Amino acid sequence: MTDDATQVGYGAVGKAMFFLIPAVLGAGLGLALHYLLGWLLGLPWLPFQGPLKLLDSIPDQIALPVLMGLGVVAGVIFGVIALSDELEVTVTRDSVRLQRGDLDRTVRRSAVDSVFLDGKRLVLLGPDTNELAREKTDQSAARIAAAFTAHGYPWRTDGDPREADYRLWSASAVGLPAGADALLAVRAKALGDSKRTADAADLRAELIKLGVVVRDQGGKQYWRLAGGPDQLQR
Repeated sequence: MTDDATQVGYGAVGKAMFFLIPAVLGAGLGLALHYLLGWLLGLPWLPFQGPLKLLDSIPDQIALPVLMGLGVVAGVIFGVIALSDELEVTVTRDSVRLQRGDLDRTVRRSAVDSVFLDGKRLVLLGPDTNELAREKTDQSAARIAAAFTAHGYPWRTDGDPREADYRLWSASAVGLPAGADALLAVRAKALGDSKRTADAADLRAELIKLGVVVRDQGGKQYWRLAGGPDQLQR
């Protein structure tokens, strides 16, 4: 077991690639657009003929660096957005820190009973099997597993220990605590709207407070109760 912190992420070089590669591609697209302007203007059905004619009227010594510069800026912006969606995990013997964009959460080691990957999502469960965290990651399973096992965390190679307890949610499902059914109904609508991903995450957090663990698959919600393997009211 190591006392040093282990980071699972892209590192300085990897993060630089998020900006460098899109910037180079953006500059290349700007260069290509400059040399294709004449051909594009020969396609009368192509939209944006006005802006294309304006670009064509600008002297080459000005238009070329401007187009390439705009491509670089667009590439860097794309890189910032892409990098903000990547999860960085810092594991020590005392805690796990999860960072992504505005997310910055720390989970104490003493609260963690099991850790595993559910597809592309890193999941931490407490002793009552309630979810402490469920975050998407693009890092390899081997690298994530190595980070947690190096610090003595209970990494599960067999996945979710409560896999068999999830049930497909439908309106008025039996066994849910008061208020959970309404939250799941609202969340079902949020899942169908790509602009409401933050709402869906917030509703998941509220359900966890009620002891309801939610899992999304194929646009549908599956749920189980925290606690023992079978807490459903019969």
